Amino acid sequence: MLEARTLTYKDRVRDVSASFIPGALTALVGPNGAGKTTLLRLLAGGLCATEGNVFLEGQPLSTWDEQALARQRAVLPQAHGLGFNFEAQAIVALGCMPSGREDFALVKAVMASLAIEPLWGRRYLSLSGGEQQLVHLARVLVQIKEAQGVRVLLLDEPTASLDLRYQEIILEAARQQAEEGAIVVMALHDLSLAHRFADKAVMLNEGCLIVAGEVSEVLNAERVAAVYQIKNSEAKHFGVFC
Repeated sequence: MLEARTLTYKDRVRDVSASFIPGALTALVGPNGAGKTTLLRLLAGGLCATEGNVFLEGQPLSTWDEQALARQRAVLPQAHGLGFNFEAQAIVALGCMPSGREDFALVKAVMASLAIEPLWGRRYLSLSGGEQQLVHLARVLVQIKEAQGVRVLLLDEPTASLDLRYQEIILEAARQQAEEGAIVVMALHDLSLAHRFADKAVMLNEGCLIVAGEVSEVLNAERVAAVYQIKNSEAKHFGVFC
């Protein structure tokens, strides 16, 4: 289990507690500035909470060796900032590093599963934004497939600015990882996608936890209207609420 206990980070996340279990895809939802990215970075260990702690397999994340953590947890951030013009396959192969062995058969299989095997020898900077995102997703999928013990996949707005085809590929891949027993936590803006692909949801607003539970219970029209400050009738236009 991955667990946040009374997490606080400055004024961005305040006293948030939530649990994330293997075999479930959990969507972090909430309006802009709600604290989704900050919470995800705290869960990843990229930020240290000012109060509270994150626990993985019952141990505080702060006590984990970085190499051991990398063998169980993979993170896809919003921005990558990669300036090196490597071939796509070389970037995907970076996912093998925590395991200490190169497995190009796995690299090839993961790229094929995302329909990006034709990008194998293409230079990264020649790729479209969607193709670059899929290359980085392939990298973290290689990393998580090499994982030892509980597997944790954390994704921050992986579908932002992508067309429908790329959104479908990315979310289906995340869904597959959950079905294979990984803990998958994903920050999402699109509530219809959260409702469609997630099992559970954690709703935040102004850094505070509003509610956590089954996605169908969290994403009801009344709550969405209140948190996003829209009318109930407008919330129902998302087409996913009862």
